[in-house]
Amino acid sequence: MEETKQSLIASLPSAPRKPKSKVERVVRKTFKGTAHLSNLLPTGSVRYGLATWSGLLVMDGSISLTEEEREKYKLKILDFIHAIMSMLVFFAVSMFDQNVTRCLFPVPSEETKEILTSLPFVIGVICGAFFLAFPTRRHGIGSPLTKE
Repeated sequence: MEETKQSLIASLPSAPRKPKSKVERVVRKTFKGTAHLSNLLPTGSVRYGLATWSGLLVMDGSISLTEEEREKYKLKILDFIHAIMSMLVFFAVSMFDQNVTRCLFPVPSEETKEILTSLPFVIGVICGAFFLAFPTRRHGIGSPLTKE
């Protein structure tokens, strides 16, 4: 049996295009017009930067912030506590994975097993309570913007 090498996509018959109805054309033009309009409307100012001790260091150097805007984004002790707590949560979540625990503790004792099962829960409760009591006002990458 001889096989020929051929692209699967090329062997598929092309579907005939049916003409668009008047309603489909109107809907398409409406969506296109709305998309173009949304590009022109003012949406506020989103600035990407790095928070420092002296304020926000904006990535686009052509923009200069007022002193009041810079003060708003200064690093505070709470930011470092949030970072440490976030690392603890990451550690706790990784300890739930059996591959990680087998790698770090190939032959764990009974006491180690108890600690490995209870520690992630304790870290989660403590960090969760802290995050609820002291929420952050910063927006990281992927965080939605708020109205404030």
